[in-house]
Amino acid sequence: MAALTGRGNVKVGGSALVDGNDHDLGSAYKCPPKGANLAGVAMSDTTAAQLPGCTQAKSCVNGTPKFLQTAAAADTMTYFQYGNSNYTLLAQSASIVVPAGANLAGAVGPVVSGNICNKTVNNNWGDAARNTPAGACETYFPVVHALGNLKVTGGYGQGILLVDGDLEMSGEFWYVGVIIVRGTITSTGTGAHIYGSVMAANVDLDGDQTIIGNSAIYYSSCALYNVMNAAAFPAMAKGRAWVNLY
Repeated sequence: MAALTGRGNVKVGGSALVDGNDHDLGSAYKCPPKGANLAGVAMSDTTAAQLPGCTQAKSCVNGTPKFLQTAAAADTMTYFQYGNSNYTLLAQSASIVVPAGANLAGAVGPVVSGNICNKTVNNNWGDAARNTPAGACETYFPVVHALGNLKVTGGYGQGILLVDGDLEMSGEFWYVGVIIVRGTITSTGTGAHIYGSVMAANVDLDGDQTIIGNSAIYYSSCALYNVMNAAAFPAMAKGRAWVNLY
């Protein structure tokens, strides 16, 4: 529905930006044409939005519209059911499991061993840098499942990030893909830069989604296209006993 969808209150301030306009990630991601722009922030009660330090001259939220008021943002199913898939199935498919209370400081980034992407390393969340020549982990879009609260400072990755608790980001953490958080999201200081989409269920309604400092969330259909293609799993087709021969 938006670059940032939150079940609780949302606070965006300072030099932060949440932008629902579709952002292209360049030829390195082999993206289809840009899609429609989305709302910057989707929430159930837009009057509860807080924009400290933001003025008409300094907009902290962009999109079409900037704020979308929708009952779906208050429905927990929005955050845990995705068509014929759901949060539990995604978590079960995770190739990386992070323990509750983890504090990853500058540890997240691609790991290459002998020119091969080393997918056995827990802090290898793929290569979103798209350097030249191409890195070995550019096609690696892992599903990462944090079992509780998670703090990430610096580093970069790509894929799907599931957080069972609260997510705290800082230190220019850079991520391309989908972030789904059962609790709240906080991005402060030099902050994080997210390309894709972020959803925060705030299941206990005990805090705000806080995006301040130099943080940014950019909606990108290009990011979602790459992540969903990488996360698609083959399924056994229904068999049949005979087939016509011509």
